[in-house]
Amino acid sequence: MANTLLAPLSRLKTTALVIIASVLIQLGLGIAMLTGSWSLADAHGGFGYLTFLASLVAAVFAFQASKADPTVKGLLFHTLSLPVLALVQIGMVEAGGGSEAIKWIHVVLGLAFIGAAVSLYSLLNKRTTASRI
Repeated sequence: MANTLLAPLSRLKTTALVIIASVLIQLGLGIAMLTGSWSLADAHGGFGYLTFLASLVAAVFAFQASKADPTVKGLLFHTLSLPVLALVQIGMVEAGGGSEAIKWIHVVLGLAFIGAAVSLYSLLNKRTTASRI
């Protein structure tokens, strides 16, 4: 049973690293945009879509892991929060345009997303290390 669980968790861990890398690039682009480099908005948005897609892939791997071992249901729900947050972020930008209030809500939710992605990786790191012992 450990091997059937370890494979999707390892894939999920790799996907979490991709998500973290993408979000950190977005963070850098977002900081540059807040300091006046609005020409980077398309790149920031492109990485947003990449993050959303990677979050969907992570959700599939988390679902596979939850099927292999029902005790990782909490991990599944944590992972499912990522594409939901990403979709909210994309929706706010698409619907809100350049509103100042929307911009700052977007920034705060982006920081929350970073925290969620890093904590997902941390949880996976503990889980996969414990599975190998």
